[in-house]
Amino acid sequence: MEGFLPQPCREGFLRGVLLSLNVRHFRCFEEYTAEFAPGLNFIVGPNARGKTSLIEAACILLRMQSSPVSRLAHAVQHGRRGFVVEWYFRVLV
Repeated sequence: MEGFLPQPCREGFLRGVLLSLNVRHFRCFEEYTAEFAPGLNFIVGPNARGKTSLIEAACILLRMQSSPVSRLAHAVQHGRRGFVVEWYFRVLV
């Protein structure tokens, strides 16, 4: 439908499905893209490889803050001036 906008779910938020999450100069990542399949996805791997950093990146996008990171400057990769966190999602109607 032309001009159709999805209706917000409770509290004014849109419902959607996360397709990918891309980070650059964030924590331990120079650049990394995580792609997600429909349904339930798990983030697994050895210790100290960035699993928590991916969750923090999603928290920053969802709430504009990250509980373990009191200041966003602490999330910038050492020697860099800033970071990029992007995500792509499909809105559910």
